[in-house]
Amino acid sequence: MSALSAGRTALIEERHRRIAAGESPESVAADAAERAHRAFGLVENGLKGDTVRA
Repeated sequence: MSALSAGRTALIEERHRRIAAGESPESVAADAAERAHRAFGLVENGLKGDTVRA
């Protein structure tokens, strides 16, 4: 799976998880563009220290 496909899949799964948890579709949609911009920015520019280390 390419990084673009993985990013897209992660965004879709997050949307479904949030709605299943009771968040309104309107609320989820309100920040969808911002989340997509950040996710695909990470794909474009690399993670550059934005990862969380366990």
